[in-house]
Amino acid sequence: MASSTQALIRPDLWQQDSSGSVSFRKDFSKDRYIEHFITSTVPESKNLVLFTEKAAWNIIWKLGEEGLDTAKLHLMFAAHAFKQEKPWETEFKLAGSDLIKELGWDNRKDLSKTAKLKKVAHHAWLLGSLAVKITWSEGKRDSGVDYSRMWNIPLITELGQPNLQGLIETPQEVIITVKPGAWIERFLGQEELYQFGWLSQQLLRIDSHNGELALRMAMHLTTDSRTYLSGQYQIRSLLEDVLPKEVLEKARSDRRRSYEIRQRLYNAITQLKQLGWQIEGFEKKSKLDELLDTRITIKLPTPIPRLIANQTESKPRRLPPASAAVALTGNRVKEARKARGWSQAKLANFLGVSQYLVSMIERDERSITPDTESKLRQVLLD
Repeated sequence: MASSTQALIRPDLWQQDSSGSVSFRKDFSKDRYIEHFITSTVPESKNLVLFTEKAAWNIIWKLGEEGLDTAKLHLMFAAHAFKQEKPWETEFKLAGSDLIKELGWDNRKDLSKTAKLKKVAHHAWLLGSLAVKITWSEGKRDSGVDYSRMWNIPLITELGQPNLQGLIETPQEVIITVKPGAWIERFLGQEELYQFGWLSQQLLRIDSHNGELALRMAMHLTTDSRTYLSGQYQIRSLLEDVLPKEVLEKARSDRRRSYEIRQRLYNAITQLKQLGWQIEGFEKKSKLDELLDTRITIKLPTPIPRLIANQTESKPRRLPPASAAVALTGNRVKEARKARGWSQAKLANFLGVSQYLVSMIERDERSITPDTESKLRQVLLD
């Protein structure tokens, strides 16, 4: 779910290879990575038809224009799916008017009801084009998933008065039929689906129309909170995770853009605080680089249910305990960090050290102090 959410809101991270194949890939470790593709939305096709080159990019750039709302609907589907007893076997139907309320569009005055319903249907169609392939091995267990749609959308029904040609130009309701893809049963499982369903409900309180950066941050922080319990971030690395790289690069060399990005961040922090997010250490700065270097602690307004925490803690992705006679080498730190899907910068944020020091530790060019080892085992230890 975390990789697919990022794929929806970061079209700049999609890549095309020499054969014309277009994909988004998120690596976790050597034998664990998740890839996303764009596919035909024809649900009856047993074999997915993956779009390449221009056909794929046409949809990806639509995500760039509207990806936040599409990602929000994606999480809403998860929220509804986890309520099903066997979501991988069950189709469920959602009314567009209900989704409009959940998306926070009911108070928008710039769109008519008909336009909102058509927009919901459009986002559902975009989600139906997102496919996933999962390569994931844990010991002898293979949790991999061959090409699968994230969500099968077999039917979008418009209800209303047809015109003389039999077409419904102004629908009064839209009914979207949704069936989760095979990835849910094979890879995610009921409890993790419950987790993401619960987390998605926290995001529904943020209006993507008026709080674009706040929603981007909340999506990233919410999915990150499953494993990154400290909530400590450097603002630079946080923004690099949620905004295209060129946005920050241009802001650092342009005074007007620098002011705009600072104001967007101030507004986002204010919105999150108003929604009950716990934020410590944030101060306004007159210079962008000083602001980007600031370290803050930011956590969800409500702790994740204990069921979720237990599920997260049970995953064997960390280092052996200190009591085990296993040396904490640079290579072991590197492998464990990648297994969690963390960058060197993110691990450095947690440790309160520089990324350069983490790099030296992983190359065995700097010895690990007892204090650093304790922190490493805390974050990478099961």
